Amino acid sequence: DNTYFKQCNLTDVVFDEETFNGTIFEGTSLKKASFRNATLLNVQFRGSDLKKSDFESAKMDKLTYNFLKSAKIDLSKVTII
Repeated sequence: DNTYFKQCNLTDVVFDEETFNGTIFEGTSLKKASFRNATLLNVQFRGSDLKKSDFESAKMDKLTYNFLKSAKIDLSKVTII
């Protein structure tokens, strides 16, 4: 909860089934990171590289959804809660 990742290299990290609440990723590399079945609440992705990140079956609120949508991430298999 309320974790702040700034300019971290989290490439290929698996966050599957984790819960993020109030987390901020700023200037962070999340290339090919996996968030499958994760729960994301009030999560922000500021200037982070999300190329090929996987959010399949993730659950998220509208704020998080909008951050990811603006980054043109495939959100076709997520659930908005």
